[in-house]
Amino acid sequence: MTHRLGFLACLALVISGLPLPGQDADPVSQVQDVTYRRLALSDKSKHRNLTFSVTFDKNTIGADLAKGNPDSPAFGDGNLEFRLIPGFDTATAFNRMPDERLEYDVRGNIDHRQGSLTFWAMAKDYSPKDVRVSDPIKSHKPYLYVRFQDGDEWVTLFFYQYFNDTRAMFYYHNSHGGNRDYKLAAAPLNATPMGQWFQIGATWDETQISIFLNGERINTTLLPPTVKETAGLTPNPEQSFIGVRKMLWAGAEEHGETVFDDLKIYSRPLSVTEMKRQYVELVASSVTVVLPNFDIQLHGIDDCGGDLDRLEALIDLAPLPTAWHGLIAAGKVRGKQTLTCPDGAVRTGVLSVDGLKLRHTLVGLTQAGEYAFSVDLSGPDGQSEKATQAVVRPETTWFGNTLGLGDTVPEPWTPITLDEAGTVKVWGREYRFGNNPLPQTVTHTGQSILKSPPTLVIETPSGRAAINYAITERVVSGSAVELTGVGKADGFTIRGVTRIAFDGLIRWDFRVHGEPVIDLMQLEWTVAPEFSRYLLAPLLEKSPTGEHAFGFPSGGRDSHYQLWLTSKRKGFSWSPEHDANWRYGEGVKPLTIDQAADGGHCVVRMISCPTSVPEGAEYHAMFIATPSRPLPKAKRTYRLGGYGRHSNCDVALVSHAGAGFESVFSFKPEDKDSYFEWWMDTLARQNMSKLAIYGGAQTLNDKDPAGSYFGKYWDVPGGPQVPFIDKRRKPPLRSMQTNACPRTSYSDYILRNQKLLFDRPKGKSIHAIYYDIAGITTCSNELHGCQFADLFGRRITRLNIMGLRRHLFRTTRYAHQRGRLTIWHAHSYYNPIVHGSGDYWYPGEQFASMMLREKTPYVYTDVADDDIYQSELNQEIRGSGILFLFQLQRANREYGTTEQTLAAYTKLLLNDIPTSMAYTDETVTNTIWGIFLKYGLDNATAHLWDDQTGVTTDNPGVKVTYYTCPKGRVLAVVGNTARQDQAVTVDLSRLNPPRTGVREEFLCRDVPVQGGKVRLEIKARHFSILGW
Repeated sequence: MTHRLGFLACLALVISGLPLPGQDADPVSQVQDVTYRRLALSDKSKHRNLTFSVTFDKNTIGADLAKGNPDSPAFGDGNLEFRLIPGFDTATAFNRMPDERLEYDVRGNIDHRQGSLTFWAMAKDYSPKDVRVSDPIKSHKPYLYVRFQDGDEWVTLFFYQYFNDTRAMFYYHNSHGGNRDYKLAAAPLNATPMGQWFQIGATWDETQISIFLNGERINTTLLPPTVKETAGLTPNPEQSFIGVRKMLWAGAEEHGETVFDDLKIYSRPLSVTEMKRQYVELVASSVTVVLPNFDIQLHGIDDCGGDLDRLEALIDLAPLPTAWHGLIAAGKVRGKQTLTCPDGAVRTGVLSVDGLKLRHTLVGLTQAGEYAFSVDLSGPDGQSEKATQAVVRPETTWFGNTLGLGDTVPEPWTPITLDEAGTVKVWGREYRFGNNPLPQTVTHTGQSILKSPPTLVIETPSGRAAINYAITERVVSGSAVELTGVGKADGFTIRGVTRIAFDGLIRWDFRVHGEPVIDLMQLEWTVAPEFSRYLLAPLLEKSPTGEHAFGFPSGGRDSHYQLWLTSKRKGFSWSPEHDANWRYGEGVKPLTIDQAADGGHCVVRMISCPTSVPEGAEYHAMFIATPSRPLPKAKRTYRLGGYGRHSNCDVALVSHAGAGFESVFSFKPEDKDSYFEWWMDTLARQNMSKLAIYGGAQTLNDKDPAGSYFGKYWDVPGGPQVPFIDKRRKPPLRSMQTNACPRTSYSDYILRNQKLLFDRPKGKSIHAIYYDIAGITTCSNELHGCQFADLFGRRITRLNIMGLRRHLFRTTRYAHQRGRLTIWHAHSYYNPIVHGSGDYWYPGEQFASMMLREKTPYVYTDVADDDIYQSELNQEIRGSGILFLFQLQRANREYGTTEQTLAAYTKLLLNDIPTSMAYTDETVTNTIWGIFLKYGLDNATAHLWDDQTGVTTDNPGVKVTYYTCPKGRVLAVVGNTARQDQAVTVDLSRLNPPRTGVREEFLCRDVPVQGGKVRLEIKARHFSILGW
């Protein structure tokens, strides 16, 4: 699953006028089960730190309070007298007419660096809770668009309902991030029907954004370091605005009608208590709600540096009356803390009150259950305030387990060895290091991959440095080889360790000593021309000149976090984890590749300007030769149905909403009401005997006890949030996806849960572990060390390559120990260092957007480049088996007919790409699977259409791929990729077909052979499968 924008984001709303209501409105508005009080206008504007308020209660669009300009010049006279519509409290609301622009000045009214806001919305002619992917009219429903801009620098805050589900979104983006490096906080509207008013709230600062629904904080997302780069932005009034009901994506056709009311903006992030209080004071109720005057938040601590017995208490005293602020500043406030444990034990102590923001760490918490933490404040004259917060600590017996870890080589890899000449052998490859920290030669199944080896080039003011390397220690363990060495040059020394893992990953960590001045430091290598045909970075990159230049990867989907040059069979790849201590000038793109006739020349510039390198500055380099593993035994006949039940499939992917488990992504069987056993029995009755359990590689949900308790410390800032509903549970369980960095103990938790799953008697039907959301991202969470400062003071953010690699290999190792397989999914964002851990790779989802854009089911033949099939979808260069995921019926329910499925298969068959069954005509897929099984294609050799010379045709528009199969059999795929029917003569004579004829296996009929040739009539985009 991926949150996609782009052309889909351009769908929008059409707004029309509403009937004029009577002007004598009831002062209390009844909406569903909630009534709201109608406050006096003066009361609505009395909140502390309020900088802007527009309520429309005076039947005008002019702001009731504004630190800046209160007017909207673009709107006209601003009179709403003749278009009155009741708001959430029966006072006037705003309903935008077509082509109207209600925009206010940002200057003085709102701060892009920090603040809070609230507004009310009501869907008049659509139901927020009933939006579905299949709706014929899809459009984002815009609420509020705030833009701060000066020239090319900008910050965007946008609030809207996502086009095809039930989420209200707080979208944050700035000009220092990539096109897709936006961040989202989401609140589900799945309990909000048409006609019901709801309040959206938001807070933001330089670290995070939060979204609130009806006073309750729903979701918080940490922001990337780029936020700080916009701190000095001064908005240009010509480019900046507060746009009510304004769409972010211009030029869209709009559908739907949303009424808007009471926008309030504050100069600081309000606390959770303050946001709740402002909502509660609007609710008309006979019950008095008492809220504390300050806020406490509790978070389980997992900082990757200690045990899990610590609890963080964040105490926000800013909401206290201003008189308390002066007392705190004067040091006249005393604090007392009280912790009540699950067993009833009480711990008390003094709390130092030395500011408005306090952080306190509680230690020694090992019991599972509810902890209540209270803070009592007392002033010099007997004043007092108190707040209490509770949190449920999960059991943590899973912490520190070694499941899936160990110093052994798991199947299907082979033992790693080191000989006296310094050559390391791993499956399929030999790396000769000699007396160097980087390989001097790389061979894969007997072929030399490199024209020139990776070399660290350093230039000082004296010129290019001559570095003399020596390996001082060699250590061989059960799963790796470590080479410790030193490099000596005039004026500096390099010391480091090279570690070669059993899968062939080479990682060199080194430090520079002597504080030299370095003008240039870069890695250089050249891949042999025969292995430089494709550049996957990770998607296929093409250039008319063969030259490419990339910035350092930011972690978004546009990032280039690998330089993988490859043929259709073998290649060589580099990836970074971070760019700590790199120094490349403004505008310099440090990653360059030249795919030239004499090879693929690669350069990674770590330092490109004169730099005094601090003592001990640390750097690293990572390489791997590919493929890094053998293909699975069932490399063409692994019959995965896809999501849910499919006919004749061997393996079904199930529990994508968490059915049978405590919650989605947890892998932990649910014991209550024997839910897991019931679910396994239900699937068995539907003839699903082999199951792949749906999960995520770096995600949990807000209902999971561990995911909730450690959520702040496990979080991957800006990761996706998607709502899930397990409808099979009674009552249904609604949850929101959360993100979890695999560098944390999250990995321990998931592996323990998988053990619980495999240990169940009914867990015998579990055939594979499936990880969605398995792509490379950045993690900027400094709480567990993913963000840190380098020696130059730069804030560094890690790519999750090493943490994700460890977690995925751990999962595969344990799955194999228990007789299971693994399947990873991240579109075509395959990284061989990370994803070579999996038995299968499940790409293809990315074609849905292509179909929607092109408005045709024939993108597989008419649009997709052949080079995509031979690189991004090629299992031979990966070692992980490909299970292609069609998108026909997913992109459009009208797609997926027999004819369209045949067309979709043509290029996949020609390029030897195995498929799953999902979203296709299942009869077609079943027939093809049957043919593959009949001819034993798992043990066959493919001869692809653009490489083979064994079969020719008299029609250049018709291509042939054939397989030499066990027992001397042959299977040939004849594909017509043209948009017209084609007649063709296929010359099979070099393969000695029977004179009596060959079998057209798909159509189950015999085809005569004359002189070794067959004559075929093939429909547009279709294929014929000939066998003998």
